[in-house]
Amino acid sequence: MKSEVYHWSDLWRSLLSFVRFLTSYATSLRSISQLDILLDDVINLIALALHTGDAFLPSPGDYDDLFYKVVETGDVLIKFRDVCKLCSLSSLPPTRPSSLALFSFFVCLFDRTFYSLTG
Repeated sequence: MKSEVYHWSDLWRSLLSFVRFLTSYATSLRSISQLDILLDDVINLIALALHTGDAFLPSPGDYDDLFYKVVETGDVLIKFRDVCKLCSLSSLPPTRPSSLALFSFFVCLFDRTFYSLTG
């Protein structure tokens, strides 16, 4: 059986481009039914990758690439976090706890790290 080769870098680039899209068109998208679930799923995926990526990514370089891309798009993630706070993620059913708090923590951490390195 041939093993699959995953292109993690493409996944992170696509996911973060989707975040950029959601952030840019947040006002237009607010009327979409179950937008809160979509936003929560995106947040959970990013939080999972940041929190446990070393467990499933094949090499430390792939994990470093994820962090680099997150730091590189930090300004978009900050806006995305703010958009998510404005959306009603609190309306999610209790069976779907949101990772917004964890995601916000990562965004704040990267935001402070970025500004301390450039400032």
